[in-house]
This record gives sequence, structure tokens and C-alpha cells, in this order.
Amino acid sequence: MEPNIFIETVQKTLPDECVAVLIAHRHRWEYIKLAVASEFDVQWAQGAMPLLRQIEIEADTWTEVPPLHPTHWHDVPRLRSVTLGKLFSSIDIFPWSQLTSLTLIYEPMECSAILQQAVQLVYCHLVLFGDSGPIPANVQLPSLETLILTPLHGDGEPGTHYLETLTAPALHTLEVPESFLLPSPLDMLRSFISRSRCRLQQLCITGDTRSVSESMYLYEFEDIPAILFDMSLIDYESYAEKLAQQRYIVL
Repeated sequence: MEPNIFIETVQKTLPDECVAVLIAHRHRWEYIKLAVASEFDVQWAQGAMPLLRQIEIEADTWTEVPPLHPTHWHDVPRLRSVTLGKLFSSIDIFPWSQLTSLTLIYEPMECSAILQQAVQLVYCHLVLFGDSGPIPANVQLPSLETLILTPLHGDGEPGTHYLETLTAPALHTLEVPESFLLPSPLDMLRSFISRSRCRLQQLCITGDTRSVSESMYLYEFEDIPAILFDMSLIDYESYAEKLAQQRYIVL
């Protein structure tokens, strides 16, 4: 049996000898986390990885001046789970259509462009920031069961109305900050559920904003078996422990 390969670079410059060893064993990687400063720092990791199931790339900053040859991994037939921070100059990075689990730290417009290709997703966590820009309407996610929306820094602005662009008929679990549902949280939730025709089993209202009482949520959505409220989940950092537990669960 092939061993799992766990690799984490933590904002350090690896000696060339170490990089050469890592590249030589790339065909054995199954789970990998890379913490890098820019897109240039991951270009050495490109190439065929036939066993890779999950990759997480933590970015210190995104690349304003793109490399001459954009980074992409297409020869990864077993890849199912990606966690990706805003880093790359293009969204043509992975074969999105084969993924079942995706965590993105991106601007809303880029998230939508990726989601339009990621039609097999079962789990999706979107960490939104920056300018919303023009967002494609009615992004279809036919297999999605869990959707989590989170602001990167807790201000809530970029994700406002983002839920209105999605349709997820198989959705069971929705976690969303109330700030993303303003100005009419109940109406936006009703519209999303009606449009998706989903049968939610769990709704969690996160964030430290409350314009609607918890009792109103419970009353308006009494057909949802579990309605939770968590004011401690306000931004991406507050999800750190939860994400660590999910990291190597590949659907």
C-alpha cells in the first residue's frame, strides 16, 4: 500500500536539495498542504500526481504579476478535495468538475466562475472578500449537501446577496452569517429554499449581527429540524479548528 505523503512548507525557503526530493516523490502524494508566499512558489509542484486526493494551498498574498506560464494541475485523476486561498492569476488551476469538496478564499465573482464548473460538489465552504463585481446568476450545484458562507475578515459586505445567485436542490446543511442575508434575512432564506426546492435539515445562522430574533427564525422555518445560532463564527479564523478537523475528510 502506498504511504500517505504529508508535506507542509511554512513560509520558509527550502534548500534546492529538499525541493528535488519532494518532486521526485510527487507521484506518491495523497494529501498535501502548502503554505507559500506567491504563485511562483508552487510552480515546482506541477505535474502528474496520480494518487493525489486532497490539496490545500495557503497563500500569503496573491500574484499581481503572473508567471509566464500559469500554474495548473490537470493530471490528478483521484483529486476530490481542494482548499485554496486567493493566490493564482487564473482560475484554470484544477479540474473543478471532478471535485466533491471545495473551500475557496476568493472574491465572489471568481468563486462563481469556479462553481459553474464544480458541478459534483457535495461540500462547499466559500470565504468571501473584496469587491463583489458582476456575479453570474443562478449557479447550479445539483449535488451540494453542505454550504458554508463566511466573510474573510468579519465585515460581511462582499457576501451580501451572494446566496441569491445559487441553486442547490440537494442541500441539507446551510451555514450563513446574518450579515450576508441583509436587509431581509427571512425573505432571502425563503427565496433561496423555494428556488432550490431543497429540504434543509440544518440551518446555522452565524456572525455577531442579529437584526431578526432567534425566535423568528424558529417560527418562520419550523419545518427545518435543526436551527442553530453561533455568534462565535464571525470570520475565516474563527473556523480554524473546525477546518482542521475536516482537512483530511475526502468525500
